Amino acid sequence: MIEIDVSEVQITRAKNSLRIHRVLGERAIADFTIYDEDGTGSYVEGEPVRVIKNFFPPFLHMLFAGYISAIEHVRVPNTAIINHGVSCVGNAYLADKNLAAEAYEAKTAGFITDDLLTTYLVAEGVTERDIQAGVTIDKTIINYAKVTEALDSLAERSGYIWEIDMFKRLYFGLRYVEDAPVDVDSDIIKRGTLLVRDASPLYRNRQFIRAGKGETASQTETSDGDGDKTSFPMGYPLATAPTVTVNAVGQSVGIKGVSVGSDVYWSKGDEVLIFASAPGNGLQVVVTYIGLYDIIVMAEDAAAITARAAIEGGSGVVAVMDDEPITNTRDAALTVARSKLAKYVEQGRAVEWSLYDYGLEPGQLVVVDLPENNLNNAELLVETLDISEIAPDTPLYSIRALRGPEMKDWSRFFQRLSKQKADVLDQLAIGSESVLIVLQTMPEGITATVVPGAAVATGPEYYCSPAGVGKDPIICGFWKAS
Repeated sequence: MIEIDVSEVQITRAKNSLRIHRVLGERAIADFTIYDEDGTGSYVEGEPVRVIKNFFPPFLHMLFAGYISAIEHVRVPNTAIINHGVSCVGNAYLADKNLAAEAYEAKTAGFITDDLLTTYLVAEGVTERDIQAGVTIDKTIINYAKVTEALDSLAERSGYIWEIDMFKRLYFGLRYVEDAPVDVDSDIIKRGTLLVRDASPLYRNRQFIRAGKGETASQTETSDGDGDKTSFPMGYPLATAPTVTVNAVGQSVGIKGVSVGSDVYWSKGDEVLIFASAPGNGLQVVVTYIGLYDIIVMAEDAAAITARAAIEGGSGVVAVMDDEPITNTRDAALTVARSKLAKYVEQGRAVEWSLYDYGLEPGQLVVVDLPENNLNNAELLVETLDISEIAPDTPLYSIRALRGPEMKDWSRFFQRLSKQKADVLDQLAIGSESVLIVLQTMPEGITATVVPGAAVATGPEYYCSPAGVGKDPIICGFWKAS
């Protein structure tokens, strides 16, 4: 028997209305219809939902746990009966509804994940299932990003997955961690439901990363004034404020469009220095500065290239370029390239089937023995579990298992690439050039004064303080209550 609880109260559902969709690394969803015979039920967005399978001999298993995300109410004409169509999202919603504003330096992805758990998710009732260390990231800014987006980026850089399971436990670590309780062969598969598909839309054996801007070693450039020239171009765009002398006399340096009264003006990412007054004819101008340069790195799998060449002829190279403009060091870019290559270099195969017996869950490693399909005790990762009712209290379990990386279809693949620049790159920075500003409410009656070097803003309602004390903040300036 399948039971559904809404806010810990069992409901009566319409016949065969239950649908559950669970995918590894994505939000679980569920839909069902509540049969409200006397029309007195009241259900609202955000209520907790549990779907429980009561097996024989008596023991319970959770099929779904989450929250109502949308609900429709349809009254049956000339009766009191109301059918409430309920849509639900899984417990990842608890991370999706929280924005994180944090900064870290030289911390592992696991450390950051654990801190996000403590800071944002413990209050939602989430506990730790297992958090593995992952890669060490030089500098990280999570700038008002959803916790889900931060965890997605941390997991990708570590070659990990993450989830908040049905018992509100956070897992962050390797994919291949749990063996399935049963093996699969033709005897337990529902007749006519087996489908084997070979496709690898994300495959690559050579990975390029076009990252952000790296910093050069210290550069010194010398030129002469002519009494008229005020613009002095450098060999690289500037990363930090330069040191400037004219005829061995130090010059004051300010920011273009911000500072006033300086001898020389500069701007980050701009290679041209502007003098307030042209240096005299023949006077030597010496500029010492740190410049910026474009970072492009490449990682490849030589064995995979050779194997591909044997199959298709030619070079065997399948190259992909990904943009990571928030990654601002060569080492960090190489880490991203190697992680992506390791994830997507394996040829993908998807196997789909349905069965009446429960036991397989997303994230399990299942042994599949289907010799007629060239699957000889092959280990596949269960990616998707769909549950539907084909008769009252008779669920059908539809499985999708993979060998190789996730096989997202092309539309989702390109959607992810186009969404990356808009939604992710300004929210999780790996490098050193982002600034995190944390807003705090000021007590009424307190005014704000500008700390030198901070940007000017109006209004006393909010001020900015160094973010995440004890978490290596990366801050350029802040408001201070006076």
